[in-house]
Amino acid sequence: MNLYQFELFCQIAKVRSFTKAAKLMHLTQPAISAQVQAMENFYGTKLFERSATGVKLTPAGELVYKYAQHFLAEHEKLEREIDNLLGTNAQTIVIGASSTIGNFALPCNVWSFKEKYPEANIRIEVDNSKKVIDMVMEDKVDFGLAEGPEFTHPDLEVKKVGESQVVIITSPELPLARQDSITVEELKKLPLIMREPGSSVREVFFDAIKKAGVPAKELNIVLELGSFQGVLEAVKKGHGVSISCLEAIKKEFHRKELHYLTLKDMELTMPFLLVYRKDRAFSPLAKRFLRFIIGPAALEFC
Repeated sequence: MNLYQFELFCQIAKVRSFTKAAKLMHLTQPAISAQVQAMENFYGTKLFERSATGVKLTPAGELVYKYAQHFLAEHEKLEREIDNLLGTNAQTIVIGASSTIGNFALPCNVWSFKEKYPEANIRIEVDNSKKVIDMVMEDKVDFGLAEGPEFTHPDLEVKKVGESQVVIITSPELPLARQDSITVEELKKLPLIMREPGSSVREVFFDAIKKAGVPAKELNIVLELGSFQGVLEAVKKGHGVSISCLEAIKKEFHRKELHYLTLKDMELTMPFLLVYRKDRAFSPLAKRFLRFIIGPAALEFC
């Protein structure tokens, strides 16, 4: 038995679903089921009752849940005392982050982390995903949080820590805002405002339409901007439509400053990746933050 298994167990108990817990922990359902099976084998009894509506704790599961919460709380206290002894709280973490993550997710995650480690110094370097990965490769940051397809590299560790739906955004004042979806053929006729080359949302979108038989050169790109905020302002003013991760524009959508559409017959998602060098020697505080991002807290958007 280990702490990670207790964290998984508590997450399942809280959400009462293997599927939801697997999504929150960025694991497959078979992987999380295997961990529970290992715990049930260890204790020699069933810990969850499964049904079509979800799962609930058995009497033995309730007992394990009680002690698991105690173990995790005590371990957190132990970490705090060790941090105080070693002066870990005053260490600095430098994080490279892509625009969407750096502007719309990481700040809230950092503040949540600083509630536990108030003296931690955290610096965020925001750029497009390609440059974030370059920063990691060049050892300029402790680790990077980037958007884009999962990839492998002999010198890098890459872990998926979340994802977002990719949507088409438009001004609510335009006739297009009366639609909930759009075809690629319809999109080809519209003025398109894009982020600069190296932006992951651009590359993911181009790859998806290429697979659908539409090369990027057939799009009516009227403007390229190096700032996501600049793209938003141009779209709000009705100068064209653009592509965005849904989480990045939810506030504007609820304020009715933007409208979004999905692409018909095409499911577009943007993975969020944690990237760091395999040979990176992390400070104790950086290790804490990595566990915070990968664990049940995960990467949450503001």
